[in-house]
Amino acid sequence: MKFNPTYNPAPGRLISDILIENINVMTGDGEEPSIIAGYDDDHPVENVRIVNMRRDGKVCMTLEDANIELRDHASGVRIEGAVRS
Repeated sequence: MKFNPTYNPAPGRLISDILIENINVMTGDGEEPSIIAGYDDDHPVENVRIVNMRRDGKVCMTLEDANIELRDHASGVRIEGAVRS
C-alpha cells in the first residue's frame, strides 16, 4: 500500500484476504526482495496467502525461500508449497 498523490489522493483503508497462487520466478543477479508492508496502523496488509510459488523451479516453503520480506503493518502472511488437487 503506497500513497502516491499523482495517482491516488489518499491511501486505501487496508489490503486484506489476498490469494496469490501458481507463481514461477526466475532469479537474476542483484535481485531485490519483495516487500509486503502496510502504510500505517490504520492501513495494514493482512491475511495474504501465497500458494505454489517456485523460484528457479524449486517450491518455496518459507517466505525466506520466496525472497519476501515482511515489514511494518503486515500480518497473517503465509506461504504454502504446491497443493495437489
